[in-house]
Amino acid sequence: MRGTSKEPATAAFILECLVEVRADRALSSPHEKVNKLAEIFEKRFNQYNLSAASKLLWLSYSEPYVVYDNRAVTALRDEFGHRFEERDYSAYSKVWREEYVIFEGSIQSAVEQLPTGGMFMRACPFSDQELIRGAKETWFLERVFDIFLWEIGGNTNE
Repeated sequence: MRGTSKEPATAAFILECLVEVRADRALSSPHEKVNKLAEIFEKRFNQYNLSAASKLLWLSYSEPYVVYDNRAVTALRDEFGHRFEERDYSAYSKVWREEYVIFEGSIQSAVEQLPTGGMFMRACPFSDQELIRGAKETWFLERVFDIFLWEIGGNTNE
C-alpha cells in the first residue's frame, strides 16, 4: 500500500473503502471497523494491514481508535510482557489502554512542561496557554504514548 500518492486510482479506492466502513452501521465497535477495513485491504492488496486501517480510522475520528503499529506491538510484548495474537486489534487495543492508564499521569505532567522547551522548538503560533490546553486533549496525550511505544519498540530490535 506504500506509494498510494503516486497511484490516484489506489488512493481513490482506499478513500472509498474508508468512507464505506465508516458509514457501515453494522460495524458497531472500533475493532470491527478496523478489522473490516483490513480485510478489504487484504482482498485488494494481499496484505492484512491493521496498521493502515487503524491509522486511517484514527485520522478520521481519533477517539476511540488506537493506532496499531508493529513497533508498539514489540514494545508491549518485549518490554511490558503482554501476550496477544498478532492481527488481533481488539486484544492489542485492550493492552494498549491498560498500559496507557499506567503512564497517563506521567504523560500529562510532561505535556505541562511543553512551554519550557520553546527555545528548542520552531516558532509556534500558539501562546503557552493555548499550547498546554491543546496538548491536554485526549488525542494528543494518546499520541504521545504511541510515540513512546514506537520508540521503545524500535530499540528492542537493534
